[in-house]
Formats: sequence, C-alpha cells, structure tokens
Amino acid sequence: MQSNLKKILDDFKDKRSIYEEFCLAMYKFLDSMLVIDGCKYQIFYRIKEFDKLEEKIIRKEKEGIVYTNLEELEDLAGLRILFYLESDKDKFVKKLLSELTGDVTIKNHKKLSGYEATHIITSFGEKRISLSEYSKFEGLKCEIQLTSILHHAWSEIEHDMIYKDTLGVKNSKVKSVFIKKEMKKILSNYLIKASTELDNLVKKIKKRK
Repeated sequence: MQSNLKKILDDFKDKRSIYEEFCLAMYKFLDSMLVIDGCKYQIFYRIKEFDKLEEKIIRKEKEGIVYTNLEELEDLAGLRILFYLESDKDKFVKKLLSELTGDVTIKNHKKLSGYEATHIITSFGEKRISLSEYSKFEGLKCEIQLTSILHHAWSEIEHDMIYKDTLGVKNSKVKSVFIKKEMKKILSNYLIKASTELDNLVKKIKKRK
C-alpha cells in the first residue's frame, strides 16, 4: 500500500498543473453552455488537495478498494454547478449528456440526510481532443456535481450539525437519533416543498408574460 500511495502522490505532484489546466478548460466549456441556456446558476471548480487525496486512498483501501495508479482516481478535477431551480438542473443534465462525447458515467445521489445531486464523471471527446489546445487533456477525467442551491445549502447545514457535530450530540445516541429525525422532517416539510413551489412560481410568471 505504501509504495502505491507514494507512487500515486508523486505522479499527481508531477501532473497537478495539467489537471489545473484541464479543470479550467472544462469550467469554461460548462460556463459557456450555461450562459447560452440562460440559467441562473453558480459554478465552482477545484483540484483535489494532496492531503485529501492521501486520505481518500487510505480510506478506500479500508473499504476494499485499492488504487494502483493515478488514472484510476476520477475526481482529481472537480466542478460543482448550483442551480436556482431544480428544473434548470434537470434540463441542463440532459443537454450536457448530449454534448459530452467522451467517456461518461452518471449517478443520481439522493440521501435521507437531504443531499440530492447528479454526479457525472467525464472527459473531453475525440473531436475536442483532436484540437491542438485540447490534445494534452487526453485521458484526463473530472467529476461534475450538479445540484440546486437549496439542496446544497441543506447539505452544508446537515454536514456541520451531524458529521462535524457542532451541537455536540455524537456521544449521546438518543440526541443523535433525535436530531436526524427532526432534520429529516424539516427536509420533507419545507425544503422539498420550497423547491417545488419555486419552480411552480417561475412557471406561472412565464405564462403571464
């Protein structure tokens, strides 16, 4: 494990700059599509930090997943798009899948805790890679996370309160179960309803134009 870990980390250190260029190129590609679509959104991109990469490799090995080379890690370059409307997110996912011609893996994540998003692992297709300015990105993959601002905000709150334990309830099983139950109730009664109502409001406004 130690030899693999060092090899992967050293390889990433050598290739980090090309991953940064790749991530920026994908960011510009996605941003231009979003502008054309007229969506209300926020878009962010990042390269995985070395300590996070090391932690992931060690954690995954404990789960039975062993990485032997850098190319097996598909989220070294990551992008997140936050949509104001759930309907805009769903529409953009369909368009994105029609535009991406490289390898594509799509997963819909929906957790009881409130995190709801579409994760896409992809790369630039042959047509774009054939262009001189993109040829250096051949074989590189990134993870694109798409979610609504409401679900993103909720997942941040849930992460702090439960996983970071800002309320100090981890040592009490009764309190921990209680807070998870109550947060699930808030999610169901307010957040999901608010997301649906917001979409409906926008539809009504567009009909009246």
